[in-house]
Amino acid sequence: MPLHVDIGRFATGARHVIALLVALGTAIPGVAGADGTSAGVLLRRARFAVAEGRVADAAEALRTVRAVEPRSHRGLEAALLLADLEMKGGDPAAADSTLAGAGRDFPDGDAGAQLLLARGWLALARGDAPGALRHFELVPARTNERISRELGELGIGLVQLEMGRPAAARRTLAKLATEAAPAEASPLPDGGGRLTLSDLRLPPTAFAARLAALYAGQSQPGIDLRHFLGATLDRPARNDAAIALDLAHAALAAGKDA
Repeated sequence: MPLHVDIGRFATGARHVIALLVALGTAIPGVAGADGTSAGVLLRRARFAVAEGRVADAAEALRTVRAVEPRSHRGLEAALLLADLEMKGGDPAAADSTLAGAGRDFPDGDAGAQLLLARGWLALARGDAPGALRHFELVPARTNERISRELGELGIGLVQLEMGRPAAARRTLAKLATEAAPAEASPLPDGGGRLTLSDLRLPPTAFAARLAALYAGQSQPGIDLRHFLGATLDRPARNDAAIALDLAHAALAAGKDA
């Protein structure tokens, strides 16, 4: 049974009001759907429908937003919300297809990197470690944003551990542990949960679920996904990498390298 990962509430990497990216530039005027309803109104309706459990109505509104504004921040948010609904509905392949379609609309920049991160965590949750690795490895080519690049590197190290390659994971995580810049001041809203030092000792799929649960529990649902992941994982990033590095050392000591 595939692990439930709330992509909209998790993934760079996703829910409601996700990843309203500064990198997309100035706001794009709303485009109307076939009945004249603006994309912004449709997106609000989708959020209400999600909250009320009307999944089919929410999905229909989100698909309309994607159709009329595929390259706006609303289109990106709609894709992540739709992928979330599809994952919740037990169709991770559809969720990945939705994210892949959005990725074609955002082939570069930090928006594209966030979609790759989301697809990487989704693949890892599905047990597709090689697929997750491919997505994480593409992140540096999409963006120069430090948080996104370091999240991709951390993802690579965790995938390498999952694949039984602790020597490779040790190299990846050691580099991150020693070179990652200290975290910028970016406190989460009051009431937000925090990772504990023991969380990085969880298996990668359980770690993904832990992140999803923390994001779902935020008191401020509109918090930017990258901001959340950066503030949660980058405490600073070198500390998290150092903990994961201990796992690689332990695996190597036990002779478990593939």
